[in-house]
Amino acid sequence: MGLVTPSIIVILIVAQFLKKFGESKYVKAVMYGLRAASAGLIAAAGLTVAWMVLLNQEALHAQDFSHALNFKALCVAVIIFFLTKKYKKVHPIVFLGLAAVVGVLGHFAV
Repeated sequence: MGLVTPSIIVILIVAQFLKKFGESKYVKAVMYGLRAASAGLIAAAGLTVAWMVLLNQEALHAQDFSHALNFKALCVAVIIFFLTKKYKKVHPIVFLGLAAVVGVLGHFAV
């Protein structure tokens, strides 16, 4: 509760503020700027996850570049990418769940 409650309170305050002042040109300008910032934060998080999953950090630190790429994770990522392009009407959560199941099974199968 202590982790989630402050965020919920802030979101409720912002929602009330947007109800009252949402049509203001200044509020619209701030929201426009926040879109770029949130897109950058999401991209940075995605790149960090990709870096951690696709590259073997121990091999990189040991400068063993022949074992630096995680081929299983790369194969799963490529397959999921092509599945999302082929089945555009399927919700992305389905693909995330599928990738999680494949990742767990692949981890315990070895």
